[in-house]
Amino acid sequence: MREKMGYKFYILMTSMGCYFFGSHGQETEQVRMTLLGLNNFKSEEDSQYQCRLTPPDNDQDEITVESLRTGWTRNTAEENPDPPSVVYTRTVRRHHKVDMINNGNNDAFGVFGCKATKDGKKETVISTTRMRSDADIVPMNGLFTQTVSIGDMNVTISMNITTDEFLVNELRWRNNSIMWTGSEPGIEPNFGVDTFTIDEPIQLYHAGIYECHRQGDRASAKHGLNLLIVRACPHMRWGPPDCEGVCDSCYNGGVCDESTGRCVCAPGFTGMDCLTACGGNRYGNDCGKRCTYLGDRKEGCGGLLFCLVHPFGCRCNTGFKGLDCKEACDENTFGASCLQSCHCTSNQCNRYTGECEGTDTSCDPGFTGASCQECNDGYFGSGCIQECHCSPEFCNKESGLCQSGGCLPQWAEIFPPYYCQTGLESVTFTRVNPNISVPVNCRAVQGPGGNLTGFNVVLSRSMDGLDDTAITIQNTFLTETKITSLFTLKGVDKNIDLYCQLRNKRDVRVAVLMVSVDFYVLPSLANPPSLVRVTCDSVTMFWERWTESRDPGTPPILHYIPYLRESESSNWISGEVVTHNEIDDRYQFTFHNLTADSMYEFCVVVVREGDGGEGDKTNIVKQSTAFCPASSVPAYVIPVSIAMPVVILLVAAVICFIRYRGVQSETHVAKGPSAVIYEDAGFGSPDDYASIKQNHVKICESGYQDLNLKQQYKTKVGESAEFSGYEIPVNSTTPKSRGNIEKVTGGEENVYEIPM
Repeated sequence: MREKMGYKFYILMTSMGCYFFGSHGQETEQVRMTLLGLNNFKSEEDSQYQCRLTPPDNDQDEITVESLRTGWTRNTAEENPDPPSVVYTRTVRRHHKVDMINNGNNDAFGVFGCKATKDGKKETVISTTRMRSDADIVPMNGLFTQTVSIGDMNVTISMNITTDEFLVNELRWRNNSIMWTGSEPGIEPNFGVDTFTIDEPIQLYHAGIYECHRQGDRASAKHGLNLLIVRACPHMRWGPPDCEGVCDSCYNGGVCDESTGRCVCAPGFTGMDCLTACGGNRYGNDCGKRCTYLGDRKEGCGGLLFCLVHPFGCRCNTGFKGLDCKEACDENTFGASCLQSCHCTSNQCNRYTGECEGTDTSCDPGFTGASCQECNDGYFGSGCIQECHCSPEFCNKESGLCQSGGCLPQWAEIFPPYYCQTGLESVTFTRVNPNISVPVNCRAVQGPGGNLTGFNVVLSRSMDGLDDTAITIQNTFLTETKITSLFTLKGVDKNIDLYCQLRNKRDVRVAVLMVSVDFYVLPSLANPPSLVRVTCDSVTMFWERWTESRDPGTPPILHYIPYLRESESSNWISGEVVTHNEIDDRYQFTFHNLTADSMYEFCVVVVREGDGGEGDKTNIVKQSTAFCPASSVPAYVIPVSIAMPVVILLVAAVICFIRYRGVQSETHVAKGPSAVIYEDAGFGSPDDYASIKQNHVKICESGYQDLNLKQQYKTKVGESAEFSGYEIPVNSTTPKSRGNIEKVTGGEENVYEIPM
């Protein structure tokens, strides 16, 4: 059955001029011709169809035009008579016409056409379908023809029953006069259904005339007809049998001619990509033909069915739809048989041209062009949201197919003719903190007709070679169309570029996709902590809350860790964790049990979420604890010679004498000042100098005298009175006499001198 149908189809399509090869396997161009059907949905009446030649093939003396019946649609030869011969009319609208005489016997019912021959061009046949206006069964979509491509899936032909006289289960289907039993491979059972389904990839033998009629009633000519045209190449490909060419983008309903790769534009449009609108009353290759010459009326082409060269088929002219081509397009649709959707912000467009109308004439996002049908560069598809796999100049904005050699690096021409469809779909990573293992995923996808068996996906530090230093593959998942490999990158603390590669069976890289792995920025404080209280054995530090607008790093922040170390040590000692919150603006922590009069370094580390989220130790502050003289030495009973205590007492007396004389002589040995800071809340108001002195003396247990050397220390720490403090010099200069704290005013800040 299949072989028989294939042969019949070949004969049929050869006679239609749809699939013919020259002596070198090269297609030649078809004759430029348009078939106009008058009253196609009224075959019970006498009418006609016209075959009009269009430039550059409009010289009648060079072309022969004949009429023919394309195929049988009834039972006997008498029921399928040939149409009358072509008559050439030499009027202002020169054309070849065929007068269809019904003869009361439905002679005008069926599929007819014109055949044109011209030296140097392929024999060209254009077919038109004619049905009764009172048909019991009609095409559901209001179209007489349907165009598909080799390899298309889920093709259906649907019909509507217009009468209540019989049931759906009485329907029977035929293809090119052959009855389908419903048992053929790849064909759904088609007894008693109104939809014929082909569930296998479309092949050339599926083409031809499909009939849906009532069981036992084919002679009445009241059944539905639909002409299925099959392009000899996959969608948007041309050049059979290899079909390696990529078609031009064909807009506004245009169809790619698989013989040349050029567009056959829908009625009412012209141009290389069919982007030029002719308007409602014009048609033809150059929009040079009119439907009516009684004024250039937009509605002049209503009621006419336009049939064009293979592989286009038949459509109403732009602005009209229906089997009789007399219905105006619905809102937000336009074009031949109203099959095009407007892409206008206003949801209003001209039904003949598609140009936007209304107060806002802009295109929807992603679309551009005079009628908003083109996709922006780099995108394709019906919604213009799919990304091309090649540079814009090579991308077909309808199909996304790329001209040979134009693939992006991540895509490859592995399985012709599906160029740029196989490659690396994605490479992703999980962002982590520095020095934490990074999960990286690479995914490869095969294009239609391809097979990734034997291909490998690798991750490398190099774009061309394979450098997998510190990279470990964890797992690989295989499906029918994809390979997903999981990797781990270890021991990296700074941003790095990685390359996911697709390698073939010979271990040659065929596609590559880069990913820039970056890490969260560890947080830190922009301002150093403030040391607001210092004693002999403790230091209290304050710091401001980490804020994203001011401080470095990536949130979220979990907590803070105070640190200190002795000035000459490399070992940091951590304090207790201080929890971060969005309420407190300032935090504090006190280190206890420190050594008096010793230099320490302090800092606060900020910690963000995740492993390794502890920030660096920055903004280190140095501070010495206060000097605190030792208290009186307790007496010890030592069972030794009495001479030893005497010697000790004498030595102590000499030391005290020397010290006393040193003070009197104003000589000193500078030990260097160390700052002691007191906050107002703990040591009185700024004017309570006595309290300041008293507390200082109480802490250090020492007396003070006026400084001969006037050393001034300004207010330190903080920008508000709440954090103001006093910086008290502890100095070993030799005092002259006791005195009081003296206040010196300098500018806007108070300066204090503390007598030693």
